[in-house]
Amino acid sequence: MAKPELLAFKERRSAETAIVFVHGFGGNATKTWGRFPEFIAQKKALDNWDLYSLGYSTSLAPDIRGCWAADPPIDSLVTYLRTQANEPPLDRYKRITLVAHSMGGLVVQRALVDYRQDFTSRISHVMLLGTPSLGLKKARGLGAILKFQSQNMAQGSAFITDLRQRWDDSFGKERPFKLWAVAGDRDQFVPPSSSLEAFATEDCLVVPGNHLEIVKPENADSLSVKVLTSAIVGDAAPAGPWNAARVAVETGDFQRAIDRLLPVADQLDDRHLVELALALDSTGKQAEAIRVLQQKASNSTDVLGTLAGRLKRRWILEGREADARQALSLYQDAYVRSKEVGNHAQAYYHGINVAFMNFAFLEADREEKQATKKIATELLEHCAKSKRTYWCAATVGEAQFYLGDTAAGLEAYREAVGMNPTPRELGSMYSQASLVLELLEDQPAQTELKTIFKGTAA
Repeated sequence: MAKPELLAFKERRSAETAIVFVHGFGGNATKTWGRFPEFIAQKKALDNWDLYSLGYSTSLAPDIRGCWAADPPIDSLVTYLRTQANEPPLDRYKRITLVAHSMGGLVVQRALVDYRQDFTSRISHVMLLGTPSLGLKKARGLGAILKFQSQNMAQGSAFITDLRQRWDDSFGKERPFKLWAVAGDRDQFVPPSSSLEAFATEDCLVVPGNHLEIVKPENADSLSVKVLTSAIVGDAAPAGPWNAARVAVETGDFQRAIDRLLPVADQLDDRHLVELALALDSTGKQAEAIRVLQQKASNSTDVLGTLAGRLKRRWILEGREADARQALSLYQDAYVRSKEVGNHAQAYYHGINVAFMNFAFLEADREEKQATKKIATELLEHCAKSKRTYWCAATVGEAQFYLGDTAAGLEAYREAVGMNPTPRELGSMYSQASLVLELLEDQPAQTELKTIFKGTAA
Protein backbone atom coordinates (compact mmCIF):
# COMPACT_ATOMS: atom_id res chain seq x y z
CA MET A 1 0.00 0.00 0.00
CA ALA A 2 1.45 3.36 -1.01
CA LYS A 3 1.70 6.09 1.59
CA PRO A 4 1.02 9.75 0.88
CA GLU A 5 4.44 11.23 0.14
CA LEU A 6 6.40 13.40 -2.24
CA LEU A 7 9.81 12.02 -3.08
CA ALA A 8 12.50 14.20 -4.63
CA PHE A 9 14.73 12.55 -7.22
CA LYS A 10 16.38 15.84 -8.24
CA GLU A 11 15.85 19.12 -6.42
CA ARG A 12 17.60 22.50 -6.68
CA ARG A 13 16.50 25.84 -5.31
CA SER A 14 17.32 27.63 -8.57
CA ALA A 15 15.01 25.59 -10.81
CA GLU A 16 11.75 27.14 -12.03
CA THR A 17 10.30 23.96 -13.55
CA ALA A 18 9.63 20.46 -12.25
CA ILE A 19 8.49 17.05 -13.48
CA VAL A 20 6.11 15.18 -11.15
CA PHE A 21 5.37 11.45 -11.57
CA VAL A 22 1.90 10.32 -10.40
CA HIS A 23 1.42 6.55 -10.03
CA GLY A 24 -1.79 4.57 -10.51
CA PHE A 25 -4.07 2.10 -8.75
CA GLY A 26 -2.12 -0.22 -6.46
CA GLY A 27 1.05 1.68 -7.29
CA ASN A 28 3.87 3.25 -5.35
CA ALA A 29 5.89 6.46 -5.58
CA THR A 30 9.08 4.47 -6.16
CA LYS A 31 8.30 0.91 -7.28
CA THR A 32 5.81 1.87 -10.00
CA TRP A 33 8.42 3.74 -12.03
CA GLY A 34 11.48 1.51 -11.71
CA ARG A 35 14.46 3.48 -13.05
CA PHE A 36 12.30 5.86 -15.15
CA PRO A 37 13.04 8.96 -12.99
CA GLU A 38 16.74 8.05 -12.92
CA PHE A 39 16.91 7.90 -16.72
CA ILE A 40 15.06 11.20 -17.05
CA ALA A 41 17.41 12.82 -14.53
CA GLN A 42 20.35 11.78 -16.74
CA LYS A 43 19.03 13.65 -19.77
CA LYS A 44 21.10 16.76 -20.48
CA ALA A 45 18.11 18.24 -22.30
CA LEU A 46 16.19 18.25 -19.00
CA ASP A 47 18.93 19.61 -16.76
CA ASN A 48 16.81 22.58 -15.73
CA TRP A 49 13.89 20.46 -14.51
CA ASP A 50 13.64 19.16 -10.95
CA LEU A 51 12.14 15.72 -10.50
CA TYR A 52 9.60 14.34 -8.00
CA SER A 53 7.33 11.34 -7.53
CA LEU A 54 3.98 11.74 -5.75
CA GLY A 55 2.59 8.89 -3.67
CA TYR A 56 -0.92 8.42 -2.31
CA SER A 57 -2.99 5.72 -0.61
CA THR A 58 -4.14 2.93 -2.90
CA SER A 59 -4.09 -0.82 -2.47
CA LEU A 60 -5.76 -4.04 -3.54
CA ALA A 61 -7.46 -4.44 -0.15
CA PRO A 62 -11.25 -3.93 -0.24
CA ASP A 63 -12.71 -0.71 1.18
CA ILE A 64 -15.02 -2.04 3.89
CA ARG A 65 -15.13 0.48 6.67
CA GLY A 66 -14.46 -1.01 10.09
CA CYS A 67 -12.53 -3.95 8.58
CA TRP A 68 -9.90 -2.33 6.38
CA ALA A 69 -8.70 1.27 6.20
CA ALA A 70 -10.53 2.75 3.23
CA ASP A 71 -8.45 4.26 0.41
CA PRO A 72 -9.70 7.67 -0.70
CA PRO A 73 -11.91 7.93 -3.80
CA ILE A 74 -10.46 9.73 -6.81
CA ASP A 75 -12.25 12.97 -5.87
CA SER A 76 -10.18 13.15 -2.69
CA LEU A 77 -6.97 12.31 -4.56
CA VAL A 78 -7.67 15.20 -6.94
CA THR A 79 -7.78 17.61 -4.02
CA TYR A 80 -4.64 16.00 -2.61
CA LEU A 81 -2.75 16.56 -5.88
CA ARG A 82 -3.79 20.19 -6.03
CA THR A 83 -2.85 20.68 -2.36
CA GLN A 84 0.62 19.22 -2.92
CA ALA A 85 1.13 21.47 -5.94
CA ASN A 86 0.34 24.56 -3.85
CA GLU A 87 2.54 23.64 -0.88
CA PRO A 88 6.35 23.52 -0.52
CA PRO A 89 8.34 22.44 -2.36
CA LEU A 90 6.14 22.36 -5.49
CA ASP A 91 4.65 25.81 -4.90
CA ARG A 92 7.90 27.52 -5.91
CA TYR A 93 7.88 26.17 -9.49
CA LYS A 94 6.45 28.35 -12.22
CA ARG A 95 5.70 25.42 -14.53
CA ILE A 96 5.12 21.72 -13.84
CA THR A 97 5.06 18.67 -16.10
CA LEU A 98 2.81 15.82 -14.93
CA VAL A 99 3.62 12.23 -15.90
CA ALA A 100 0.80 9.94 -14.81
CA HIS A 101 0.24 6.20 -14.97
CA SER A 102 -3.09 4.36 -15.10
CA MET A 103 -5.56 5.75 -12.52
CA GLY A 104 -3.08 8.56 -11.80
CA GLY A 105 -3.98 9.94 -15.21
CA LEU A 106 -7.63 10.19 -14.17
CA VAL A 107 -6.60 12.07 -11.04
CA VAL A 108 -4.55 14.47 -13.16
CA GLN A 109 -7.32 15.04 -15.72
CA ARG A 110 -9.89 15.73 -13.04
CA ALA A 111 -7.57 18.20 -11.28
CA LEU A 112 -7.05 20.02 -14.57
CA VAL A 113 -10.78 20.56 -15.09
CA ASP A 114 -11.52 21.30 -11.42
CA TYR A 115 -8.82 23.85 -10.62
CA ARG A 116 -8.21 26.05 -13.65
CA GLN A 117 -6.73 29.05 -11.83
CA ASP A 118 -4.34 27.81 -9.14
CA PHE A 119 -3.40 24.44 -10.67
CA THR A 120 -3.95 24.16 -14.41
CA SER A 121 -2.40 27.58 -15.06
CA ARG A 122 0.97 26.20 -13.86
CA ILE A 123 0.92 22.97 -15.88
CA SER A 124 3.05 22.98 -19.03
CA HIS A 125 2.99 19.32 -20.18
CA VAL A 126 0.86 16.28 -19.38
CA MET A 127 1.70 12.69 -20.32
CA LEU A 128 -0.89 9.99 -19.61
CA LEU A 129 0.60 6.48 -19.71
CA GLY A 130 -1.88 3.61 -19.87
CA THR A 131 -4.67 5.77 -18.44
CA PRO A 132 -8.26 4.41 -18.73
CA SER A 133 -9.64 7.75 -19.90
CA LEU A 134 -12.79 6.07 -21.23
CA GLY A 135 -13.04 3.69 -18.27
CA LEU A 136 -12.56 -0.05 -17.84
CA LYS A 137 -15.07 -2.89 -18.32
CA LYS A 138 -13.11 -5.08 -15.89
CA ALA A 139 -13.45 -2.44 -13.15
CA ARG A 140 -17.14 -3.41 -12.83
CA GLY A 141 -18.55 -6.15 -10.66
CA LEU A 142 -17.25 -7.29 -7.29
CA GLY A 143 -14.06 -5.17 -7.56
CA ALA A 144 -16.15 -2.07 -8.10
CA ILE A 145 -18.29 -2.90 -5.10
CA LEU A 146 -15.29 -3.41 -2.82
CA LYS A 147 -13.03 -0.59 -4.07
CA PHE A 148 -14.16 3.04 -4.29
CA GLN A 149 -11.28 3.79 -6.71
CA SER A 150 -12.39 0.90 -8.95
CA GLN A 151 -15.91 2.29 -9.02
CA ASN A 152 -14.54 5.56 -10.36
CA MET A 153 -12.63 3.78 -13.14
CA ALA A 154 -15.52 1.67 -14.41
CA GLN A 155 -16.63 2.23 -17.98
CA GLY A 156 -19.79 4.32 -17.99
CA SER A 157 -19.37 5.32 -14.34
CA ALA A 158 -20.62 8.69 -13.20
CA PHE A 159 -17.00 9.74 -12.67
CA ILE A 160 -15.85 8.83 -16.20
CA THR A 161 -18.94 10.30 -17.86
CA ASP A 162 -18.63 13.56 -15.97
CA LEU A 163 -14.88 13.79 -16.60
CA ARG A 164 -15.18 13.33 -20.34
CA GLN A 165 -17.96 15.92 -20.63
CA ARG A 166 -16.14 18.50 -18.55
CA TRP A 167 -12.84 17.80 -20.32
CA ASP A 168 -14.42 18.45 -23.70
CA ASP A 169 -16.10 21.60 -22.39
CA SER A 170 -12.82 22.90 -20.91
CA PHE A 171 -10.24 21.76 -23.45
CA GLY A 172 -12.17 20.72 -26.53
CA LYS A 173 -10.96 23.67 -28.64
CA GLU A 174 -7.62 24.50 -27.08
CA ARG A 175 -5.54 23.65 -24.03
CA PRO A 176 -3.12 25.81 -22.05
CA PHE A 177 -0.80 22.79 -21.75
CA LYS A 178 0.63 20.19 -24.13
CA LEU A 179 -0.76 16.68 -23.80
CA TRP A 180 0.12 13.17 -24.94
CA ALA A 181 -1.83 9.97 -24.31
CA VAL A 182 0.42 6.89 -24.46
CA ALA A 183 -0.66 3.26 -24.80
CA GLY A 184 1.36 0.07 -24.48
CA ASP A 185 1.25 -2.17 -27.53
CA ARG A 186 0.67 -5.19 -25.26
CA ASP A 187 -1.42 -3.54 -22.55
CA GLN A 188 -4.28 -5.95 -21.83
CA PHE A 189 -5.41 -4.13 -18.69
CA VAL A 190 -6.05 -0.72 -20.30
CA PRO A 191 -6.69 -1.26 -24.02
CA PRO A 192 -5.89 1.52 -26.51
CA SER A 193 -9.63 2.03 -27.04
CA SER A 194 -9.77 3.41 -23.49
CA SER A 195 -6.38 5.13 -23.23
CA LEU A 196 -6.27 6.81 -26.65
CA GLU A 197 -9.73 7.29 -28.17
CA ALA A 198 -10.71 10.14 -25.86
CA PHE A 199 -8.09 12.34 -27.56
CA ALA A 200 -7.17 13.58 -31.02
CA THR A 201 -4.96 11.29 -33.11
CA GLU A 202 -2.08 13.75 -33.07
CA ASP A 203 -2.03 13.59 -29.25
CA CYS A 204 -1.68 9.78 -29.15
CA LEU A 205 1.43 7.59 -29.03
CA VAL A 206 2.14 3.87 -28.65
CA VAL A 207 5.22 2.38 -26.97
CA PRO A 208 6.33 -1.26 -26.49
CA GLY A 209 5.22 -3.10 -23.38
CA ASN A 210 2.32 -4.15 -21.20
CA HIS A 211 0.57 -2.00 -18.58
CA LEU A 212 3.47 -2.14 -16.14
CA GLU A 213 6.42 -2.33 -18.55
CA ILE A 214 5.63 1.02 -20.21
CA VAL A 215 6.56 2.81 -16.96
CA LYS A 216 9.57 0.61 -16.16
CA PRO A 217 12.01 1.31 -19.00
CA GLU A 218 15.04 -0.95 -19.17
CA ASN A 219 17.50 1.78 -20.12
CA ALA A 220 17.82 5.45 -21.07
CA ASP A 221 17.25 4.57 -24.73
CA SER A 222 13.84 2.98 -24.11
CA LEU A 223 11.05 4.53 -26.16
CA SER A 224 9.11 5.68 -23.08
CA VAL A 225 12.12 7.74 -21.96
CA LYS A 226 12.67 9.15 -25.44
CA VAL A 227 9.00 10.02 -25.85
CA LEU A 228 8.83 11.93 -22.56
CA THR A 229 12.09 13.77 -23.25
CA SER A 230 11.04 14.76 -26.76
CA ALA A 231 7.59 15.82 -25.56
CA ILE A 232 9.05 18.23 -23.01
CA VAL A 233 11.88 19.55 -25.17
CA GLY A 234 9.73 20.03 -28.27
CA ASP A 235 11.34 22.62 -30.55
CA ALA A 236 13.56 23.99 -27.79
CA ALA A 237 17.27 23.36 -27.61
CA PRO A 238 18.63 20.28 -25.87
CA ALA A 239 21.30 22.59 -24.41
CA GLY A 240 22.11 26.26 -24.49
CA PRO A 241 19.93 29.32 -23.92
CA TRP A 242 16.93 28.11 -25.90
CA ASN A 243 15.94 25.30 -23.55
CA ALA A 244 12.68 23.60 -22.63
CA ALA A 245 12.51 24.99 -19.10
CA ARG A 246 12.77 28.60 -20.31
CA VAL A 247 10.20 27.94 -23.03
CA ALA A 248 7.79 26.44 -20.49
CA VAL A 249 8.11 29.42 -18.15
CA GLU A 250 7.67 31.91 -20.98
CA THR A 251 4.63 30.07 -22.33
CA GLY A 252 3.04 30.35 -18.89
CA ASP A 253 3.73 34.09 -18.90
CA PHE A 254 2.10 34.36 -22.34
CA GLN A 255 -1.01 32.52 -21.16
CA ARG A 256 -1.36 34.84 -18.18
CA ALA A 257 -1.04 37.84 -20.50
CA ILE A 258 -3.80 36.43 -22.71
CA ASP A 259 -6.07 35.84 -19.74
CA ARG A 260 -5.48 39.42 -18.59
CA LEU A 261 -5.64 41.29 -21.90
CA LEU A 262 -7.90 39.39 -24.31
CA PRO A 263 -11.17 40.22 -22.50
CA VAL A 264 -10.43 43.95 -22.97
CA ALA A 265 -8.67 43.74 -26.36
CA ASP A 266 -10.79 46.51 -27.89
CA GLN A 267 -9.70 48.92 -25.13
CA LEU A 268 -5.94 48.37 -25.23
CA ASP A 269 -3.32 50.97 -26.05
CA ASP A 270 -0.72 50.15 -28.71
CA ARG A 271 1.86 48.75 -26.29
CA HIS A 272 -0.55 46.32 -24.66
CA LEU A 273 -2.09 45.40 -28.00
CA VAL A 274 1.34 44.32 -29.23
CA GLU A 275 1.88 42.37 -25.98
CA LEU A 276 -1.41 40.53 -26.47
CA ALA A 277 -0.75 39.76 -30.14
CA LEU A 278 2.70 38.34 -29.41
CA ALA A 279 1.31 36.23 -26.57
CA LEU A 280 -1.45 34.85 -28.79
CA ASP A 281 0.95 34.09 -31.61
CA SER A 282 3.46 32.44 -29.28
CA THR A 283 0.82 30.06 -27.91
CA GLY A 284 -0.33 28.95 -31.36
CA LYS A 285 -3.26 31.35 -31.74
CA GLN A 286 -1.98 33.03 -34.90
CA ALA A 287 -5.37 33.81 -36.44
CA GLU A 288 -6.56 35.42 -33.20
CA ALA A 289 -3.38 37.52 -33.06
CA ILE A 290 -4.01 38.83 -36.58
CA ARG A 291 -7.64 39.53 -35.76
CA VAL A 292 -6.94 41.67 -32.68
CA LEU A 293 -4.32 43.67 -34.58
CA GLN A 294 -6.53 44.25 -37.60
CA GLN A 295 -9.59 45.29 -35.62
CA LYS A 296 -7.88 48.43 -34.28
CA ALA A 297 -6.73 51.21 -36.58
CA SER A 298 -3.27 52.36 -35.50
CA ASN A 299 -0.44 54.36 -37.03
CA SER A 300 2.12 52.95 -34.59
CA THR A 301 5.06 51.37 -36.40
CA ASP A 302 5.19 48.82 -33.57
CA VAL A 303 1.63 47.70 -34.28
CA LEU A 304 2.19 47.70 -38.05
CA GLY A 305 5.39 45.69 -37.65
CA THR A 306 3.73 43.19 -35.31
CA LEU A 307 0.86 42.66 -37.75
CA ALA A 308 3.33 42.30 -40.60
CA GLY A 309 5.22 39.70 -38.59
CA ARG A 310 2.13 37.59 -38.01
CA LEU A 311 1.22 37.77 -41.71
CA LYS A 312 4.80 36.89 -42.65
CA ARG A 313 4.73 33.80 -40.45
CA ARG A 314 1.41 32.68 -41.88
CA TRP A 315 2.77 33.12 -45.39
CA ILE A 316 5.81 30.99 -44.53
CA LEU A 317 3.56 28.25 -43.10
CA GLU A 318 0.65 28.38 -45.55
CA GLY A 319 1.99 30.14 -48.64
CA ARG A 320 -0.78 32.76 -48.96
CA GLU A 321 0.53 35.29 -51.48
CA ALA A 322 -1.82 38.01 -50.19
CA ASP A 323 -0.24 37.67 -46.74
CA ALA A 324 3.24 38.08 -48.20
CA ARG A 325 2.31 41.19 -50.17
CA GLN A 326 0.54 42.81 -47.21
CA ALA A 327 3.42 41.99 -44.86
CA LEU A 328 5.95 43.50 -47.27
CA SER A 329 3.82 46.62 -47.73
CA LEU A 330 3.45 47.11 -43.97
CA TYR A 331 7.16 46.61 -43.36
CA GLN A 332 8.07 49.04 -46.16
CA ASP A 333 5.72 51.70 -44.76
CA ALA A 334 7.13 51.30 -41.23
CA TYR A 335 10.72 51.33 -42.54
CA VAL A 336 10.25 54.56 -44.48
CA ARG A 337 8.53 56.27 -41.57
CA SER A 338 11.23 55.15 -39.12
CA LYS A 339 13.99 56.52 -41.37
CA GLU A 340 12.16 59.83 -41.79
CA VAL A 341 12.10 60.47 -38.04
CA GLY A 342 15.64 59.20 -37.50
CA ASN A 343 14.64 56.24 -35.32
CA HIS A 344 17.52 53.93 -36.19
CA ALA A 345 16.40 51.05 -33.94
CA GLN A 346 12.94 50.96 -35.53
CA ALA A 347 14.53 51.38 -38.95
CA TYR A 348 16.77 48.32 -38.67
CA TYR A 349 13.93 46.25 -37.13
CA HIS A 350 11.52 46.96 -40.01
CA GLY A 351 14.24 47.18 -42.65
CA ILE A 352 15.61 43.70 -42.04
CA ASN A 353 12.14 42.33 -42.61
CA VAL A 354 11.81 44.32 -45.85
CA ALA A 355 15.10 42.72 -46.91
CA PHE A 356 13.84 39.27 -45.92
CA MET A 357 10.56 39.62 -47.80
CA ASN A 358 12.39 40.93 -50.87
CA PHE A 359 14.78 38.00 -50.70
CA ALA A 360 12.37 35.21 -49.82
CA PHE A 361 9.22 36.37 -51.60
CA LEU A 362 10.60 38.22 -54.62
CA GLU A 363 13.84 36.28 -55.00
CA ALA A 364 13.21 35.44 -58.66
CA ASP A 365 13.48 39.11 -59.57
CA ARG A 366 17.15 40.05 -60.15
CA GLU A 367 16.48 43.70 -59.39
CA GLU A 368 14.88 42.80 -56.08
CA LYS A 369 17.99 40.82 -55.14
CA GLN A 370 20.05 43.94 -55.68
CA ALA A 371 17.51 45.90 -53.66
CA THR A 372 18.00 43.42 -50.80
CA LYS A 373 21.75 44.07 -50.79
CA LYS A 374 21.17 47.82 -50.87
CA ILE A 375 18.84 47.63 -47.86
CA ALA A 376 21.29 45.33 -46.04
CA THR A 377 24.03 47.95 -46.45
CA GLU A 378 21.70 50.64 -45.10
CA LEU A 379 20.84 48.44 -42.12
CA LEU A 380 24.48 48.11 -41.09
CA GLU A 381 24.59 51.92 -40.93
CA HIS A 382 21.41 52.07 -38.82
CA CYS A 383 22.81 49.42 -36.48
CA ALA A 384 26.09 51.35 -36.13
CA LYS A 385 24.08 54.34 -34.88
CA SER A 386 22.00 52.27 -32.42
CA LYS A 387 22.56 50.69 -29.04
CA ARG A 388 24.07 47.23 -29.46
CA THR A 389 21.19 44.96 -28.39
CA TYR A 390 20.61 41.34 -29.36
CA TRP A 391 18.13 42.50 -32.02
CA CYS A 392 20.78 44.82 -33.39
CA ALA A 393 23.37 42.03 -33.47
CA ALA A 394 20.89 39.64 -35.12
CA THR A 395 20.07 42.27 -37.75
CA VAL A 396 23.80 42.64 -38.52
CA GLY A 397 24.01 38.85 -38.81
CA GLU A 398 21.17 38.55 -41.31
CA ALA A 399 22.38 41.59 -43.28
CA GLN A 400 25.83 40.01 -43.61
CA PHE A 401 24.24 36.85 -45.01
CA TYR A 402 22.61 38.93 -47.76
CA LEU A 403 25.93 40.66 -48.45
CA GLY A 404 27.76 37.35 -48.76
CA ASP A 405 29.86 37.45 -45.57
CA THR A 406 28.56 34.32 -43.87
CA ALA A 407 31.35 34.15 -41.29
CA ALA A 408 30.63 37.68 -40.08
CA GLY A 409 26.93 36.87 -40.01
CA LEU A 410 27.41 33.79 -37.84
CA GLU A 411 29.66 35.72 -35.47
CA ALA A 412 26.98 38.40 -35.07
CA TYR A 413 24.37 35.75 -34.25
CA ARG A 414 26.75 34.22 -31.70
CA GLU A 415 26.95 37.66 -30.09
CA ALA A 416 23.14 38.02 -30.12
CA VAL A 417 22.57 34.64 -28.46
CA GLY A 418 25.15 35.51 -25.81
CA MET A 419 23.03 38.49 -24.75
CA ASN A 420 20.33 36.10 -23.40
CA PRO A 421 17.22 36.85 -25.50
CA THR A 422 13.93 35.24 -24.47
CA PRO A 423 12.91 31.90 -26.02
CA ARG A 424 10.38 33.66 -28.30
CA GLU A 425 13.07 36.05 -29.50
CA LEU A 426 15.57 33.24 -30.02
CA GLY A 427 12.98 31.30 -31.99
CA SER A 428 12.21 34.30 -34.17
CA MET A 429 15.88 34.98 -34.88
CA TYR A 430 16.69 31.36 -35.63
CA SER A 431 13.74 30.57 -37.88
CA GLN A 432 14.37 33.56 -40.15
CA ALA A 433 18.15 33.16 -40.28
CA SER A 434 17.82 29.43 -40.96
CA LEU A 435 15.40 30.06 -43.83
CA VAL A 436 17.76 32.63 -45.36
CA LEU A 437 20.64 30.13 -45.26
CA GLU A 438 18.36 27.45 -46.72
CA LEU A 439 17.52 29.75 -49.65
CA LEU A 440 21.24 30.48 -50.01
CA GLU A 441 21.81 26.69 -50.06
CA ASP A 442 24.53 27.01 -47.42
CA GLN A 443 24.24 23.76 -45.44
CA PRO A 444 27.49 24.15 -43.44
CA ALA A 445 26.36 27.58 -42.23
CA GLN A 446 22.94 26.16 -41.31
CA THR A 447 24.63 23.49 -39.21
CA GLU A 448 26.78 26.08 -37.44
CA LEU A 449 23.75 28.31 -36.87
CA LYS A 450 21.88 25.44 -35.24
CA THR A 451 24.83 24.82 -32.93
CA ILE A 452 24.89 28.50 -31.94
CA PHE A 453 21.19 28.52 -31.04
CA LYS A 454 20.55 24.98 -29.88
CA GLY A 455 23.84 23.53 -28.72
CA THR A 456 24.86 19.95 -29.29
CA ALA A 457 24.23 18.07 -26.03
CA ALA A 458 21.42 15.50 -26.04
